[in-house]
Amino acid sequence: MSECKICTLLPKEEEFSKKFLTRQIPEHQILIHEGIPQNQLIFICQGKIQILKKSQQQQIPIAEVGNGSILGEIEYLTHSPPTATATA
Repeated sequence: MSECKICTLLPKEEEFSKKFLTRQIPEHQILIHEGIPQNQLIFICQGKIQILKKSQQQQIPIAEVGNGSILGEIEYLTHSPPTATATA
């Protein structure tokens, strides 16, 4: 696990994997689909994720996040569907 600020607050890797699902995501894999509920929090400890918003049947890039980012927090806290798509 990379030493990003949020990751330093999490348990060490061997403890982390006992408490949380950890995985490496292949490039271009969709982590979160806009409008489709998933009820999960995603901690980005290494790599970059592209955030896309649907507009007139096209996916428009609106942001890129990386180490230390958390995804899915709005859906998790408000119980509303994701407002954007996140792709590795």
